[in-house]
Amino acid sequence: MTVVDAHAHIGRSIYGETLAVDGLLRQMDQHGVDLSVVTPFTPPDLDFSSANSEMAQAVRQHPDRLIGCIRIDPRMQAASRDEILRGVESYGFRSVALHPHEQGFAANHPCVLPAIALADQHRLIVHIATGYPVVSTPTQIAALARQFPHTPFVFGHMGADAYFSDAIMVSALFSNVYLETAGHVLTGEAKNGLRLAIDAAGDDRVIFGSDSPYFDLGVELKRVEVARLPPESQARVLGDNLLRLLN
Repeated sequence: MTVVDAHAHIGRSIYGETLAVDGLLRQMDQHGVDLSVVTPFTPPDLDFSSANSEMAQAVRQHPDRLIGCIRIDPRMQAASRDEILRGVESYGFRSVALHPHEQGFAANHPCVLPAIALADQHRLIVHIATGYPVVSTPTQIAALARQFPHTPFVFGHMGADAYFSDAIMVSALFSNVYLETAGHVLTGEAKNGLRLAIDAAGDDRVIFGSDSPYFDLGVELKRVEVARLPPESQARVLGDNLLRLLN
């Protein structure tokens, strides 16, 4: 079984967090993670071009362990377009990440549409951090999923605690919505978030992610373990689903 972390960061954040490549690789080795999808933090200079370049260099150095995901700020229209095209044409990446809360835009704001349209044109996965009131709720992103039905939208954090029910509702309505597990809170036997997500979307549309270093990689893997999924479902969640999307 190949274990893939769909959501990890490397570099340095304007908010103080940091994770070097060698630190991430050590975590992966410790917990048996084969591959990690990496995106930059919001960098101290707010220059996603440089941050994406540094991330791409790390991927080139460790192509058997790291998969790159371009990070953009869709408010910066021309710059976002350039970063997406560079990610596709120069780096060969298959996904783009947006964080409405950190960059200060609503997920369904018109400024987002050109970036999503370009991602749709190049058949990219769109990862959006969800669970932030006003700017990034599952129903806001549902508007994008409806407008771009052929684009896979990955809901980072499955809507988080406040919007988990909305996230699984949206996933049941739109077949291009995927739920990423980082930080999901319902891990009990009577009410388990991972099993509820699978009941709503199917085990082919739930994807493991850690959001390292914000969450502990070992703890996030434990959430999957305690869900006690059938072996074939666990394999899909832990890696097969994302590998299929990334082709």
